[in-house]
Amino acid sequence: FIATNDALNLVRIYFASSDQRWPPKPGIVIPELRKALSEGWKLSYHLHNHYNEPEDDYIGVLAPSLADAQYFKALRESFDLKYALVTNGFHTVEIDAEDFDQFESH
Repeated sequence: FIATNDALNLVRIYFASSDQRWPPKPGIVIPELRKALSEGWKLSYHLHNHYNEPEDDYIGVLAPSLADAQYFKALRESFDLKYALVTNGFHTVEIDAEDFDQFESH
């Protein structure tokens, strides 16, 4: 999660990781994000990593999965998310919140 505060000219990055193949639930991050939003911060970006193991023999796909698209829509509704970023570590796509509805979701 990447939050910005224009009045302070600052950026905050909320990072969660795991030793598992799938990303962790954002349970620790969300309360901190809610607090920041109440203090004038804005959720500008959600950066999502589409990494694949080397033995998969391909680089991660630069499109949101059904679950990702649903999550981006929820973040837009709950936190006024402006953009989603999907990266595979080499390339990154930026998806405007206005375009989230064009993606199929659960």
